[in-house]
Amino acid sequence: MQFKELGNLFNSFGEISGKRFNSITSISDMLGWQKNSFNEFLKLDSSGISQYTMEEIKAKSAVLGLTDELTTQAVALAKDADFTAKASTGKLTFKDALKDNKNSLTDIGKALEKSDKLNIAWKESLQKAAEAGTDAYEAEVRKIITINKDVGDSIIDIGTSVQSSTTSLSAYFKGMLASIKPLVPAIAAVAVAFAAFKAWDYSQHGFTRAVQDAENAATEYENVKSNLESLNSELDTTRSKIEELQTLQKNGTITFAQEVELEQLKSTNDELERQIAIQESLLKIKQEASAQAALNASKQQQTYTEAMEKEYGGFWGKIYGFLTDNGGTYVSNMTGEVVKTGSKAEEWYSKYGEDSTVTGQVKANIKALEEYKQGLVDIEKQLKDNPEDKNLIKTQDELKTKIEDTTTALADQSSTLQGWIDQSTDSNGVVAKGFESSVEEWTNALTQIQNIGKSQKEIDLNNLNNYFSTSKGKIMKQYLEDIAKSSGSAEEALNAFTKTGISLEDINVSSDGFLRYFEDIVKSATDASDAISGFDGSLESITTAGESANQDVNWNTVTDLFDKAKKLDESKKWGTDDFQSMAQFIAPEGSIINTNNSNLKATDYKDLWDKYYANFKKYFDSENPLQSAINAQDKLISSGLGSMSSDGIIKWSENFKTSADAAKAWGVSVEAAEIAMHNLESYGAEFDGVVFSKEKLDEYKTSLEGIRSIYESMDNSANKDRLGKLIEGFDSEYANFEQDISKLSEDQIVRIKFEYDLASIQEEIDNIRSQIESGNASVENFASVIAGNDAYIKKQKELLNFDKIEIPVEIQASEKSIEETRKKMRTATGDEKIQLQAELSNKQEVEKSLLNAFNDAHPEITPDTDPSVVQQKMNEFFSKPQSICIRNRWKKKTKLLRKILTFGKGHCKLKKIIGIMLIPLIQKLKMLMLLKLRLLLWTELHHRLDWLERNN
Repeated sequence: MQFKELGNLFNSFGEISGKRFNSITSISDMLGWQKNSFNEFLKLDSSGISQYTMEEIKAKSAVLGLTDELTTQAVALAKDADFTAKASTGKLTFKDALKDNKNSLTDIGKALEKSDKLNIAWKESLQKAAEAGTDAYEAEVRKIITINKDVGDSIIDIGTSVQSSTTSLSAYFKGMLASIKPLVPAIAAVAVAFAAFKAWDYSQHGFTRAVQDAENAATEYENVKSNLESLNSELDTTRSKIEELQTLQKNGTITFAQEVELEQLKSTNDELERQIAIQESLLKIKQEASAQAALNASKQQQTYTEAMEKEYGGFWGKIYGFLTDNGGTYVSNMTGEVVKTGSKAEEWYSKYGEDSTVTGQVKANIKALEEYKQGLVDIEKQLKDNPEDKNLIKTQDELKTKIEDTTTALADQSSTLQGWIDQSTDSNGVVAKGFESSVEEWTNALTQIQNIGKSQKEIDLNNLNNYFSTSKGKIMKQYLEDIAKSSGSAEEALNAFTKTGISLEDINVSSDGFLRYFEDIVKSATDASDAISGFDGSLESITTAGESANQDVNWNTVTDLFDKAKKLDESKKWGTDDFQSMAQFIAPEGSIINTNNSNLKATDYKDLWDKYYANFKKYFDSENPLQSAINAQDKLISSGLGSMSSDGIIKWSENFKTSADAAKAWGVSVEAAEIAMHNLESYGAEFDGVVFSKEKLDEYKTSLEGIRSIYESMDNSANKDRLGKLIEGFDSEYANFEQDISKLSEDQIVRIKFEYDLASIQEEIDNIRSQIESGNASVENFASVIAGNDAYIKKQKELLNFDKIEIPVEIQASEKSIEETRKKMRTATGDEKIQLQAELSNKQEVEKSLLNAFNDAHPEITPDTDPSVVQQKMNEFFSKPQSICIRNRWKKKTKLLRKILTFGKGHCKLKKIIGIMLIPLIQKLKMLMLLKLRLLLWTELHHRLDWLERNN
């Protein structure tokens, strides 16, 4: 730092001395003259606010050697001081914090929650307000502090650590030592040198502070995770004990002390659930904070001084870094001229190409390691001819040391990167939203380290696994695997990969490595298909059969439990869970006991058991399994659900549609009926065309809940509106199926699974889109969006059996336009390629919207629907005006829409038009006019009119 720059923080040499504030821990302890001096030191205005920022005050305080407590109070007076800085003084009350409009009410609320000033009622009201949203929460915080004097007057205690964003001060102090040297003889310069050293020292440790912040945030995140796990474990234990005591209560054998314990446990259960809800909310906050701290650290440049401290130890590294931060001069023996040398720091920074972040150092260290290893190979070749050459031996030793040091550095950097990845992901490996790009960057750096010394095949495999593990790679992997399996060709997978606009060079994989990877997938799929198709008598097929479960596995399990319950009945142990659950199981639909009945007795289960025991044993007799199967078969035939020919061939009747029909015939539950049907399959029976209702209902529910989960995570959009309407219909259907399971058909299962698949694909697409919209508009990300859209469209076409119908001209026009853009992408590079990828993804949105509109209009269509029926309905659909929603997401220089849309508050109104007038989305308006395509169009453009006008 030059003296001119130093003057920005200090007015005089005298001000650099901190003696006047020695050992003072509070402004309130200062004498009058000290307060005046301190006010001048901070340049306080009439309102008591300093002209300096928090970081500048920290630097000034470090130079003067102020105590931590006084530094904290000084920072609280900075012009950019935040709530945390002010509260860290230990003197701020909640009432005063509320008066300061600069303070965040949310931050005040969090401090309030951590305090011991709130009673249970206030804590619960805050929790409910938090669940209602930010506005409600902040209003409740204001209310509590305003009406509760004790709370308002209490001091906010958040500890003394001032957490704030740091600003690199290196630029302030660059060249500082050179400025000081000429003045060393002067006493004043000694004071300046000492003060400057302390200020310089602070400026050199931004990376260290950021890494420490990241470690602290990771610790807090892990602590919350650990607390949550403990609470969940405690909740499980509590619930188990409650169930045990409730069983005693039902049986009438509970003691008075146990009743008291039960009430206490119920109260504990409620409190644990409340705490878990709070911890789950806190976990999300801590994960985001942890991920942000890791991101901050990853962006921070490590300084030369920090590197020297790591190499030589804290004290000597600091001194060495300070003394070697400037260059020197020497007299050339050759010319006699004075030559200026660069500083050690400059040499160190040049090694990393001005990027001394961890990932920047990884790249440089890998490159350097390769050079050192190659250099060692060359030196050792020379040593074979000159084994006693001292210079060669010295160079050999130096290279070995460099290789060892660089390898150690890379190992340390690997540990750092892995730590950042871990603290940015949850226990399921899901990356915190908004940090996907950062985690991918760290993962890529780790993979580069792992590739050191590997063969090309190993590198290809590592790079593929790394790419496919990322958010953008997961959707691409699924897309390519489906193509490879369906086509049986790795070449087709490679072709599909490049058609998205991405190249093998983009993911650093060779063509041979890519093809081998997907050839293995094709082989695995073929082997699995062969295993499913039958058993050929080979050792492999025998082994496979031995490892798979037989159809009667559940029947055997049920009969074992049935026999166990029989023994409990004989012992009159009707209050046991094993007996009661089995009594419920053997009863038919509609006959089970309502366990919520407070007057329920153990003998009620005994009565249920006696009523249905004999009937159930006909079909679940462990001592007579064959007879059980014969009984089940005969009952189905006698109930009109099948017939047997004279040669013993059984044919099921058309009335036998679902397992609910078998349950009714046998007088058992649907679940029990399906187990009995699978047992019949073990004897060779086949139930092709018969729907296993309970299993299918479970499948239906699983798909429905999956769709609902995706819907709840979506941002507001037309896609979300569409999914919401579908959920309403599915909920209604599910409620009907629960009342009458026989109404559930295979077509309905196919339909909801189809929508779940589409929603899952779209969720992946939207995740990548959010990264693009956040600024990461890379070729790889756009390629994944295109791959996802291709998979979405393929799924839609499979439902409609597109290969068996004449494709409507409207879809043909869309596909032709898409292929034209793909052709352009083949030779495009850089920004032009990305622009074409964006254009292509928009065109895909048009086709998706067209197919969605048709599918929504005809939910009754499944892959089993007669192609002629699909053709007829499709012809009718495209012959009439339809409402189509098209999502346009990407800003491009080309025109996105004709000026046929009128905008209002960022949204366009509906207009009736002839032809889709989306110029690059479906090109050549003249061609479309000839097709006489008539549509009502609206769009989800998030661009306002001013943007549209600028680009038209």
